[in-house]
Amino acid sequence: MAGPRVVVTAGPTREWIDAVRFISNPSTGRMGFALARAFLERGVRVELLAGPTHLEAPARAQVARFETVEDLRRLLLDRYEGACAVVMAAAVGDWRPAHPMEGKWGKRGAGVATSLDLVATPDVLAELGRRKAAQFLVGFALETERLEERARAKMAEKNLDLVVANGPEAFGAGHTEVLLVDRSGGPAERLAGTKEEVARAIAARVFPTPFTG
Repeated sequence: MAGPRVVVTAGPTREWIDAVRFISNPSTGRMGFALARAFLERGVRVELLAGPTHLEAPARAQVARFETVEDLRRLLLDRYEGACAVVMAAAVGDWRPAHPMEGKWGKRGAGVATSLDLVATPDVLAELGRRKAAQFLVGFALETERLEERARAKMAEKNLDLVVANGPEAFGAGHTEVLLVDRSGGPAERLAGTKEEVARAIAARVFPTPFTG
C-alpha cells in the first residue's frame, strides 16, 4: 500500500507489582483493532501497536506489541516521525508501582494492612502533542462525568486535533456511544453503534477521502 501512514494503539497496559501481579484495566483492544481495519479500508497504511489482548490483528497491518506504558512510549517515538496520524485508542495506565518486587509479594497475615506506593507513568499523549509537527493527533478520553468539558480540556492541554470521549461502560462492549470534539470549536458530534461502525466514522474524520492506488 502506498497511502499515508497512521499509527493506531489498542488494548491495555500492564504495570507489574511483583512477579505474578500487575495493575491494568478491562480494555479488550476491540476499538483500536476496529480502527486499524477502518483505516485499512480507506487505503491507509496501518501500524498497530497492541497491548495484551487475544484479538486477531488485521492481516495487512504492521503489528508491534507492548506491555508497559514505557514500552508503548518507545514504540510510538520510533514511529512518530513521518506518520500522518496517530490514534491513541489504547487504555494507558496512569500509575505504576514505585518499587516493583522481583519475587512474589507474600500475604502478611489475615487482617494485616499493607500499602503500595505508586508513581505516575509518563504522559505519552502529552509528549506526542509537544513533539507534533504535521501529524493529526487523536486522543481518547474515558470519563465518568462532564464528557464534553473534559474532552475539550484534554484537547487544549495536549495539543490534540480530535478527542473521542466515552464512559467506562465501553469496556468489553460490542456497542459504544462516543462524543467527538475537534479543534474547530464547533458542536460536539455524538456517535453510537457497534465499535466497527464508530471506528469507520472516526477514520472518515481523520481521512475524509479514501486513498486508492
